[in-house]
Amino acid sequence: MQTLREKKTSLIKILSADIGFVLQHVVERTLITYHDYRKLNVPSHSSEQICINLLDTLINRGEETCQRFIEMLSQTDMLDTFPGLRQILQDARFVDEHRAELIQRVTMVMPLADSLLSLGMLHEETYSQISAARTRQEKMRALLTALRSGGDRVKSAFYSVLRDVEPHLLQELGKRIKEPLLMYKEVIRFEYAYMTEYDSLPGEHVLLTDHYSELLIIQRHRGQSERKEDILSKGKKLFSKKESEKHSIIGLEEFFNPDDHGVVPKAVILQGSSGHGKSLTAQRIMLDWASGKLYTDNFDFIFHLKCKEINQISWEKSLVELLRYSQSLTPAQISQILQHSPERVLFLIDGFNELELSQDSVFNWSLPTDVQTPASPESTLKALLSGCLLPESFLLVTTRSTATDTLSKLLKKQPQRFTEIMGFSERGVEDYFQSFFKDDQLLQTQAYEHVKANETLFTACFIPVICWIICTVFRERHKDSMEITNVLDTTTSIYVDCMSTLLKYHYQGLSQSVPGLLRSLGQLAKRGMLEQQALFDKKRVSETIPDPANIPFLCKFDFRRKIHQETVFSFIHFSFQEFFTALYYALLTDNEMKREVKRLFRNLEDIRNDFNLDDADERKSKLHLLPVIRFLFGLVNSELSGCLMETYNLSVSPTIQAQLKEWILKVIKERHERLHLRGHANLFVLCCLYEFHEEEFLRVAMDGWEYIDLSDLPLSRMDYLVVHYCLQFCSNSTYVKFTHSATTAEEVKPLQPEVNSFEKFRLMAEGLSHEDSGDLSLTPVDGDNLTKLRENSVLSDQDVQQTLNTLNKQDSWARVLTVKAITIDTALMLVDFFQKGEINKEIRTMAKITEEAVVSLSSSSVGKVPLWLILCLITRVFTKEQCQYECLKNSWEQVQMIVGEPHQKGHLPSQHMQQSDGVDSRNFWWCHGGRLT
Repeated sequence: MQTLREKKTSLIKILSADIGFVLQHVVERTLITYHDYRKLNVPSHSSEQICINLLDTLINRGEETCQRFIEMLSQTDMLDTFPGLRQILQDARFVDEHRAELIQRVTMVMPLADSLLSLGMLHEETYSQISAARTRQEKMRALLTALRSGGDRVKSAFYSVLRDVEPHLLQELGKRIKEPLLMYKEVIRFEYAYMTEYDSLPGEHVLLTDHYSELLIIQRHRGQSERKEDILSKGKKLFSKKESEKHSIIGLEEFFNPDDHGVVPKAVILQGSSGHGKSLTAQRIMLDWASGKLYTDNFDFIFHLKCKEINQISWEKSLVELLRYSQSLTPAQISQILQHSPERVLFLIDGFNELELSQDSVFNWSLPTDVQTPASPESTLKALLSGCLLPESFLLVTTRSTATDTLSKLLKKQPQRFTEIMGFSERGVEDYFQSFFKDDQLLQTQAYEHVKANETLFTACFIPVICWIICTVFRERHKDSMEITNVLDTTTSIYVDCMSTLLKYHYQGLSQSVPGLLRSLGQLAKRGMLEQQALFDKKRVSETIPDPANIPFLCKFDFRRKIHQETVFSFIHFSFQEFFTALYYALLTDNEMKREVKRLFRNLEDIRNDFNLDDADERKSKLHLLPVIRFLFGLVNSELSGCLMETYNLSVSPTIQAQLKEWILKVIKERHERLHLRGHANLFVLCCLYEFHEEEFLRVAMDGWEYIDLSDLPLSRMDYLVVHYCLQFCSNSTYVKFTHSATTAEEVKPLQPEVNSFEKFRLMAEGLSHEDSGDLSLTPVDGDNLTKLRENSVLSDQDVQQTLNTLNKQDSWARVLTVKAITIDTALMLVDFFQKGEINKEIRTMAKITEEAVVSLSSSSVGKVPLWLILCLITRVFTKEQCQYECLKNSWEQVQMIVGEPHQKGHLPSQHMQQSDGVDSRNFWWCHGGRLT
């Protein structure tokens, strides 16, 4: 408040230059209400008057409001807009930052004290104490002590007097601290602006801002049931759960904000699983701070300590030397920064889980307490974490959940804030694809839609490293001019790529070889899958895996149970547990395989009955091993099994491949002979064949499949791509049936080649556009009239005409054209179509039809158009009076067959009439409420 009063005149002069900008920021920070804003922002008042009124309002609100206003003025955007603020606001800070040098270098101490006494800034008693001090340094210490108790007002006055008494010293000190800071920030901006990707060649790099998407970060611990639900959730359900976290989301800029009690944390823990973007977030923090976008009011310096690099230092170093190892500042500059203003320093310790700690790491033996004292890098970091070294400084530590136990024992700075990276939200995934393919909008859309249709991959995309792998695969395959539908060969191949990436860049392999680790993970995953368990207690994990804290595929959580804590582990997502279970079976020896695989298939003996369960949740529970089977088919693919052998010396036995082939052929055979499986089972078999991706075997399997029924399945685009791939190996005499009402034209477009080549193909599609009506009016080969296309859409007269023109060119088909509204023109098109067409060209339509259209169609078609055509145009909106037309009067029985027993007002009456000659009742389709069934 005192600062505002003293600087009021200067502030009015500076801020009046753009008072609207100031008012906008004051409202955004809720320093004033919108009502206050309207009272202050009077158009007839000058800028100076508005500024005066604003400052008076803030001063009347009290000390806290004034301090928040000062903090607002210190923001980078305000300082850039009003450069004059820098001098006003930084005088007091300068005195604090240069305390040590002022003590040593100010020579005119008593003249300074004389001026301050005359200005009323010093008491007589304080002046006497300064005068009585023996040395110049003691006099200066006493003066600075008085300045500290006097606050910013006295410090600003001292700065002004010092500028007059010793201007050269002031100029030199300002230059010495500003130049290293500006240079340091410039180096950080240059080094951190770019990132190297996992597959980057020497000299290759990309802009960080091009490949960075905002991560979902929360500031709370999640409970056991909540963790389990997150692990098991897939697709939309998973991302919906992430969206529900909005109340606990925290941004990077809020890490060091006061909590609800006004307390600023001294240490922030940023926890996240492997590949979730912890190090990338650390890089983004450094870049944004150096660019003046983040923490400019909190910290003058941020030092980035990478634990992986610190592990390479084997000799003792002081903190100053340790920082010099990776920073551009000189030891003298670093020492000055740390000693003079440690409360303005943030240490960003990245990758704590990678730090190699000795057995007694939790004990603070002989920790350094001075920035110049040499010690092992481990001891120096422990001293920072515990607060033995620079307790006034701040910490931000990134770590995996598997290392939080050790961190909690070492980190003693209080208060603390816990945060956790949840990965990408659904919007974050889409943003990542957009930034990755920013130069190719078409590829970006195709890649994102393709992945979104694959529930397993889309779920895994909440992990940033998997997003990168998938986008990289698309980019490289697109460079090779491959079709978008063939870009992602299999889901299994993506998981193998992800496994390889995490092992190469996130696993140190200290306690177990990679082959041994993969087998151990498979054993743990398999046990959990058979027991339908996603969370594992610490004892069970330790029995299987010697050092679970360093495994990139595992997460660790601590939960409260009464007065104790319980530690449990899980895979980073349940899909990885499914994958590693499949890997366990794939890596079995022949002797082990006979027993284990037999047990696996025994669990699937009831697959046929389980698929026919009506309850979706019960069916899902019974069939929880099916994703394992799909991954297993992918792993025995020759290319992938060869990759495992070449990279990790892991052998996939040919026996498991033979057993899988035998099993799936048996399932297909039983399907034909005696069992009626629903579409779910057929789709599962096709997905397994797709993951296997061996063309020779697919020809054998698909050639014997005479009838593929995928009716009543809500198929995704990925499902259609799977079907498209598998149908390439079918005989063209195979009967394929798609009859789900939600099928859209966009989804079924990949099947166009199959519609052309198959003799028996039944397809239903809805929501067709003008272009779709032409695209899907395809020409099947000669054969039985069993190819049916149901187009349930809002088509214009032009669309209907285009479809009819296409149909007229075909030789043999039967097609159901369902149009939602038929006008007179549409009715006449249909009449003309049948007058010109051959007798074997049949079309059944279903639509809302106006009375005028019925009159026109009926009067012009007697004796020329099959009666069933007219009847099928009738919906349950006909009045009794409409039955006067001759073509309908003699056909009540046929009307009843189509519209059922109408009892509602306005519907056709129920009565029996003789069937008219020449009408084949087999051509009728049952109609209920305007829909064909």
